[in-house]
Amino acid sequence: ICRYVKKEDVGAKLCCLVPNVKSYCGVLMMVEMPFADQIKKAEFPRIKAEVTQDQLTAVDQLIDSMDLSTAPDFKVSEIANPDIQRRYECVTHKLLTSNGSSVSHCPTVDMSHFFKPPKYDSEDAIKACNKVFNVSKVEEKTK
Repeated sequence: ICRYVKKEDVGAKLCCLVPNVKSYCGVLMMVEMPFADQIKKAEFPRIKAEVTQDQLTAVDQLIDSMDLSTAPDFKVSEIANPDIQRRYECVTHKLLTSNGSSVSHCPTVDMSHFFKPPKYDSEDAIKACNKVFNVSKVEEKTK
């Protein structure tokens, strides 16, 4: 346990130094710890609802239908880092152009497809949840 003071006029912070030893080096990682008055305990009332097996099954199907780890177009290991991709483009442009044009003028590739969420088929699971939980549309009230 240690006390960390960033500047002279700033209050001290309570910290914990945790050793992290790797084969190539050893370091102490500093983890900030809260004071007792900074910890807030939130208590919520228990929900007194009976859940049926059909409801549990419907929710499980809904969660499984939105699982991104099985999406064919969303493999994290195959998604290019846009920053690295841009650097690669600029270096390639600089090497291939002999006219001495600036790197800032190198062409960019449209990478918007990297930021589109994958599509998953949840329609059947949503319909099952709506049926089991008796979901209905709420009418808007005029003021």
